[in-house]
Amino acid sequence: MRNTAGTQLEYEARLSAFRREDRCDALGKLNALLRSGRVAVVPEQPLVNLHSHTFYSFNAYGYSPSSLAWEAKKRGLSAFGIMDHETLAGVEEFLDACRLLAVRGLGGIETRVFIPGWSDREINMPGEPGVFGFLGCGFTSGTAPAGSKAQKLLVRMASSARDRNLSLISKLNGHLVDIEISYEREVLALVPTGGTATERHIALLLESKARSVFPDPAAQAAFWSGALELGKVEVARALAVPGELALSIRSRLMKRDGPCYCPATRESYPSLGESIAMMRELQAVPVAGWLDGMSRGEQDPRLLLDLMKENDVPAISIIPDRNWNIPDQEMRQRKTHKLHEILDESLKRKMVLVVGTDMSKHGQKFVDDFNAEPLKPFAAEFVRGAMILVGHARLLESVGVGLSSAEVDERFQGNLDRRNAFFAELGSYEAPANEQEGAELRAVAERMWGSRGGPNGNA
Repeated sequence: MRNTAGTQLEYEARLSAFRREDRCDALGKLNALLRSGRVAVVPEQPLVNLHSHTFYSFNAYGYSPSSLAWEAKKRGLSAFGIMDHETLAGVEEFLDACRLLAVRGLGGIETRVFIPGWSDREINMPGEPGVFGFLGCGFTSGTAPAGSKAQKLLVRMASSARDRNLSLISKLNGHLVDIEISYEREVLALVPTGGTATERHIALLLESKARSVFPDPAAQAAFWSGALELGKVEVARALAVPGELALSIRSRLMKRDGPCYCPATRESYPSLGESIAMMRELQAVPVAGWLDGMSRGEQDPRLLLDLMKENDVPAISIIPDRNWNIPDQEMRQRKTHKLHEILDESLKRKMVLVVGTDMSKHGQKFVDDFNAEPLKPFAAEFVRGAMILVGHARLLESVGVGLSSAEVDERFQGNLDRRNAFFAELGSYEAPANEQEGAELRAVAERMWGSRGGPNGNA
């Protein structure tokens, strides 16, 4: 057992290699151990995470698409999904890994859009009036057809992210006189090809660069104390916790009112309509983002959800843990109330719930605790939302029709209960473990769509 465990750990470490060939080779060897019974996994649990970033944007633990699929298998999650910032580069690897391991997997994207009519209010991006964190889920491919509007928008999104990073780094280099970073040489080296560098990468690089320039811990603390306008004791404490100083660098230098803040303009991001059109062109499901109900744009959930319904956005993404698992009891009570409010209003509108933790900082869980008192009343709906989206991806791969397709609108005639029940049933079938089971599942999807899902059916 000692040798097997060592081999398993070795392969798991290689799952985070930047070369995809190395990751795929390691995953194949882990799958062989799994199939031979030499790796133990947790039986499937009613737990899901549909919102994790990979190292193609930023994951605090360095998880690749393959390693996330492997961890989801080991931990017995019912479904798992990735949501990288401004890129679909990890989608195909993740879906391939999920097929190999027999995991219900979902490919997604997280981006930012501008809502002109709401340009006077913050929504779910603090300090960014009019800017809205928006997502797409259920992509079955990581590429868009060459020359398509979707491809052009994805290129534009990546280009805008690059421009924002370059402007930010220029300001940081001017402000932090003693250290300087290169976007091309240093920042981009932190993400695989096709990935999106983020503010978090830049903050971590700055922290690392300062350690090289100031090898003496006291000098390092003094530098950051001055740069961040924080006490030396507070800086020393942050330096002792992985990722903590980087959070302070990001919040105090890069965000609103910080000396290196780069304000967004309406030209910085696509419009809500453009983003929705891109997702529909690629047959994915548009997903509204929600933060915590504290901003002017989120205080009344009905206004936000009505705007989403007007734009035919059928799903909403929520990160539950940060909305209840809070040490301050008063804030915990307030945010839990807002969490329940948005969940209740979303379910009234038959919206699909997309929940999960993004693992963008140390300490965040791999999956939410659905048995926690604030989440327990909604646990079944969290899992059901995942099954609906898995059903969407399965029907799309089988007959070319997904939840947001015009054919679905026509066949279910606005009956969202029937529509959601149909997709949830299809999604609840076990993930196929081999090609034969895959073919059988596709046949099930075709039969369901042709009978109960058809224009004369009973769905």
